[in-house]
Amino acid sequence: MQPDQEQSIHEELESITHFAQKSLCVANTLGVANELAPDDAGSTSKSFPHAAWEACANAGIQGWTTPTTYGGQGYSTSDTCKRLAALGLGCDDNGLLFALGTQMWGIQKAILRFGSDSQKEKYVRGLSSGEMIGGHAINEPDSGSDALNLSCTAKQTSNGYVLNGLKTYITLAPVARFSLVYASTNKEHGRWGISAFLVDATTTGYNAKPADAMMGLNSAPVGSIVLDNCEVPKTALLGKEGLGASIFNYLQLWERSLLLAPQLGTMKRQLNNCIHFAKTHVRNGVPISSHQSISHKIANMAIKLNTCQALQDNAVNILDADEQSGYHASMLKIQINEAFEQNSRDAIAIFGALGYSANEEHERNLRDAIGSSIYGGTNDMQRVLIASHLGL
Repeated sequence: MQPDQEQSIHEELESITHFAQKSLCVANTLGVANELAPDDAGSTSKSFPHAAWEACANAGIQGWTTPTTYGGQGYSTSDTCKRLAALGLGCDDNGLLFALGTQMWGIQKAILRFGSDSQKEKYVRGLSSGEMIGGHAINEPDSGSDALNLSCTAKQTSNGYVLNGLKTYITLAPVARFSLVYASTNKEHGRWGISAFLVDATTTGYNAKPADAMMGLNSAPVGSIVLDNCEVPKTALLGKEGLGASIFNYLQLWERSLLLAPQLGTMKRQLNNCIHFAKTHVRNGVPISSHQSISHKIANMAIKLNTCQALQDNAVNILDADEQSGYHASMLKIQINEAFEQNSRDAIAIFGALGYSANEEHERNLRDAIGSSIYGGTNDMQRVLIASHLGL
């Protein structure tokens, strides 16, 4: 890469960070403080930040990974991760960042890889413009980490399919215009009898329920979807019958590798804030940074951040080479999640009562970090996958 290219990318990343700070985090910039403010004051608010989502769309963020053919920016995986980290540095709404990631690495990737031309034209273009929001409807009451243990069925008819079942804990279900729904089209074939469907929220028999109150990430509302004799045309099938498990596994690789990329920026902001606070906060006549109990916490935060960055870069290189490695994806997800959680705990300890206050972001970061130990496959399950790759 030439020096002028590096300078151009650096300037663009700075502009993204500036955009996040001014348009997303400083709500008064758009005059919609109540809509843009993240889940503050310890709230379990279930509202979706529509104004912030629109601001992102106007900046082209939802289309970063989308080919220009469908109205996107066509950025590489590496460039998109850098931009997401810049966004995470400037935006303190982890729920919004999580919601953006689910669209980029979950819904869009599925349709681009397995969808028909008409499906790509309708859904990918709509997602890239921010006009559409999609839900990833895999979870069911009895599935848990065994995500492909489905009860939802799709029976073929002369006109298409009839779907029946209940989907639970679906991110963005209450605001989604459509959902990627997994259902069994052939029970005898087990997971290889699972198919995937693109189901519009306006379809008769598709009923999204109000959002559940969650511990964190509250600007990415989670809800359930009831499918009651929901009739869809044949064109709703994504790929071929029986391809659902392959689609799901493909998306899990991308999500586990890239969904937490913005948290690298968030951890960088945490580190910067803790350094500034420790150097300027005086106790007994000296800055608290002079105490090893404080400075060592900050040093450990820096170590974790740089380790996460190295693993993230490695995962991106693997994906850019069109290779698949669940082994590396699982390690990366665990590392970023557990580093973010511990760094959030350390930030609270460094800031003391101020860190515990709901008026600051530190306690919110901790609540949000805990969520990432569950979604995309629990950390315990990731360790099982890693062990299996090691022959254990």
